[in-house]
Amino acid sequence: MSFDLAAINPGIRRLVALLRSWGFQTVDSGDGVTNVEAGLEGARPYPHVTMRVPPAALAQAADRLRDLLQIRGVHVRQLGPELDAPSIQATYDPADQVGLVELVGVDDSAIDLPPAVPRRTS
Repeated sequence: MSFDLAAINPGIRRLVALLRSWGFQTVDSGDGVTNVEAGLEGARPYPHVTMRVPPAALAQAADRLRDLLQIRGVHVRQLGPELDAPSIQATYDPADQVGLVELVGVDDSAIDLPPAVPRRTS
């Protein structure tokens, strides 16, 4: 399955590209604006990126993400009811043995990011 950066919401596109360059497998994202304004059912009104990670490395992946964001000037806080501030949650579903790390409250404007360069397809 190929990855199409142009299909990502514009307000989170560069962050998704950065996370992928750090080796994270992004599986869902939204900038908290584009899909809400389009009226898409289930659209979240806050920025988020969900990444699939090996279950055995779940805590390590979440800690690594926190550390990489901190280097970029993003202070991750404890997960709370306000989902517009940077926080990370890691979960494991034993039914399908999937580990997920979710970053919320961070979009392209919250972090110093290089411009996204879409991959060419041949």
